Amino acid sequence: MEREIALEGCVNFRDLGGYAADGGHVRWRRLFRSDALHELTPADVAAIRDLGVTTVIDLRSDFERAHDGGPHPLGGAVELVRAPIINEGNGHLMADTSLTLAQRYAGSWRAPAPRWPTRSAPSPRRRARPSSTAPRARTAPGWSAPPCSARSASRTRT
Repeated sequence: MEREIALEGCVNFRDLGGYAADGGHVRWRRLFRSDALHELTPADVAAIRDLGVTTVIDLRSDFERAHDGGPHPLGGAVELVRAPIINEGNGHLMADTSLTLAQRYAGSWRAPAPRWPTRSAPSPRRRARPSSTAPRARTAPGWSAPPCSARSASRTRT
């Protein structure tokens, strides 16, 4: 199956299917990652709908969202969850021009973790999926990955 999904406005939309996860692998066409969703064209929105995407987790800061301008192209088509990685607790690091970009990002992981949104029940617009379909990896500040067993580590080596 093809990992990269070609879109007109977003140039880095990829399927995370096939990667090793706790107890198996991420199923294809279940979990995606991307850049610049604010640049999606109407054809891109249709393509994403056809993939069955129902929830978008937006990791951009308030500044980034304001800079990108306008309503989100997927607004109304999916559930949008705001979960900024750069936030009040670590935003000062991004403004420090004496640091390299790598130092800024490394420092942001040590800053106080943001309050991540929680969901008590699945959205009524989407089918409930078993929790095993998503990888159990470090995905946000304050969240830690489970210990890696020797067996799962050997499957991820190339």
